[in-house]
Formats: sequence, C-alpha cells, structure tokens
Amino acid sequence: DYEKKTLSLDVSLNVQSQEMISKEIIHRVQKLTNEFIFVENIEISDYQYQSLIIHTAIAIDRINKNQLAANVATKEQFHQLTEEFVSKIEQEFQMTFPEYEKVYLNIHMETIFNRSIHQRSKIELDDLEYGTEIAQTFGRYLMQINPDDELIRDLSFHLNTTLKRLQKNIRIKNPYKDKIKKEYTTAYNLSIEIGLDLSDQTDFAINVDEITYIAIHIQAFFERTRKEQLE
Repeated sequence: DYEKKTLSLDVSLNVQSQEMISKEIIHRVQKLTNEFIFVENIEISDYQYQSLIIHTAIAIDRINKNQLAANVATKEQFHQLTEEFVSKIEQEFQMTFPEYEKVYLNIHMETIFNRSIHQRSKIELDDLEYGTEIAQTFGRYLMQINPDDELIRDLSFHLNTTLKRLQKNIRIKNPYKDKIKKEYTTAYNLSIEIGLDLSDQTDFAINVDEITYIAIHIQAFFERTRKEQLE
C-alpha cells in the first residue's frame, strides 16, 4: 500500500543534511503524497516524486515564514488534482495555500502528466519549452564539471519549470538562500553563471533566490560524486 512506497529522496537528504527543511515537514508531506499517489493511481517517476515533495515542503516553510511568492493576479485554471492535493495540504497543515503558490505547484503537477517526456531516464532537451536555451547554457557552463545523466535530467526539468514560472511573472523566495550561499560555495558560483546566461537568453530576471535553488541540484551532484568515489 502507499505506506510502503520507497522511492528515493536524494535531493531532500542533501537539503536536510544542512538542516534547512524540518524532517517533520518532509515526512508529513511524504506520507500525504504517498496516500495521494495511491488513491489517485498516479504514475510518477522518482524525480517527479522527490521534486513534488521537496517543493511542497519548501512552499509550506515559505508560507509559514511569510516569505511568499510574488503576489500576481492570475486566472489560472488549475488541474483538478492540483486542487485536491492543495486541499490535503491545507487540512494537514492547517493553513491556506495562496493562489500564486498554487500556480507554482500546478506547473509541477502538469509535468507529472506529461509522462512521455518526464519518465525517461534521459531526455531530449528539444522536448522542453526552453530546451534550446538550457542546452546552450549547459554547453557553456555545466559541462565543465562533467555532469552525470541524473544532474542533466533533473536540472533541465527544474530550469524549464522555473522559466515557465517566470514567464507567468511568478517569483519565489528561498528561505535557505543565505545558508546555501555560505555552505555550497562552488555550486552557488556555478549557478550564478548558469542563471546569468539564461537571463541573457530569455530576458527573465533570475535572482539570488532562483540561483540558490539551482545550486541545490549541483550540490546534490557533487555529494553523489563524492560518495561514489568513496565506495
């Protein structure tokens, strides 16, 4: 049953190792997500699973700390399952999810149902809305660290989702940005280059909050590589 779901949460473990997100929030969101996936019979990849949990947990923390996403007027039509998932979050955490946070969550839900692309172990960047821009940026900056397929896939999805959100003029805050800048220095510096390059290509302002989210993915790759070298 859903209590036995054991998909990995590698990125969340990297975040938790820096004591950024409360383990209690992560575990409560994971349990809620497991039940939701089971009841709705949703097919979901490992990356989509961990991404949904992590971004939901960060959103909850962001709302609790009153560091909300930019308040933009929206007439967005949300996916039915987004509405149902948000309702479960609101009940579990006794909170109200702002509409503009729901827009961000809805983007993640939409990727889950684009199964033809997002369940692949490898991706063709041409399949993504901003794949051309992301490919050019990776060629200029990411390839210098010899990324594995997991980083290329995960960061591609993350950046594509970010750019789609910025196109809607929705900007989010990162409650952990100061800690990331201090403790993930190499990943953060590379993320600055990636963010500036994408900003030049798209004319979207990619600020420090967005850059520190990029750094989490790169730091996860560094830690994964270190672990493999030790084995």
